[in-house]
Amino acid sequence: MGELCRARRAAPRADGEPTGLLDVVLAANDAQAAAADGDPLTDAELHSLAMTLLIGGFETTGGVITNVITTLLADRSHWESLVADPSGLPGAVEELLRYHPLSMTFPRVATEDVDLGGFVVRAGEVVVVPLAAMSRDPEVFTDPDRLDLTREPVTNLTFGHGPHHCIGAHLARVELTETLAALLEKLPGLRLAVPADELTYELKAPIGRPQTLPVHW
Repeated sequence: MGELCRARRAAPRADGEPTGLLDVVLAANDAQAAAADGDPLTDAELHSLAMTLLIGGFETTGGVITNVITTLLADRSHWESLVADPSGLPGAVEELLRYHPLSMTFPRVATEDVDLGGFVVRAGEVVVVPLAAMSRDPEVFTDPDRLDLTREPVTNLTFGHGPHHCIGAHLARVELTETLAALLEKLPGLRLAVPADELTYELKAPIGRPQTLPVHW
């Protein structure tokens, strides 16, 4: 990422205007560095921000789209129900996001002692929060391990909460909705080209997902 940032800085711009998101970030940071009272990011901070944009804007979106399509086609009655009635897509998207969280886990650091049902997490300790478990809490969701595209949407923690709520939540919903809407309209006959149990999963990615998703229509 450091090499990419340096290369983009060095790339000449015909009209002097940034040509992509990374260019916009670099230009804004350079403007901060040039300002009398500027407070630009360090190189390490800049590279970390660029990596966050890459992972948050691409890896999670691609992973969730792949998992959602796999799930809908593995039990094709789900896909066929949306083909027959695409008006149910907004509610289905919420259920699919509950069923397939955007990340498997998140590390958090306790700022104070917290009692979790008799188990005390001490201030300063790191806690790994399993989002998949929260999205399938039987006290919140009826029959939580079952995908129900007609389920009445229930407030969930798919996109986090409070100051940790994903700033791209609305964009993620739009991307998933528009992707599915286009496929349902243009490729209603979409099917898996291999049995679902033959798919190989990439488990080291932020979102466990099939490495490839062969389909035909």
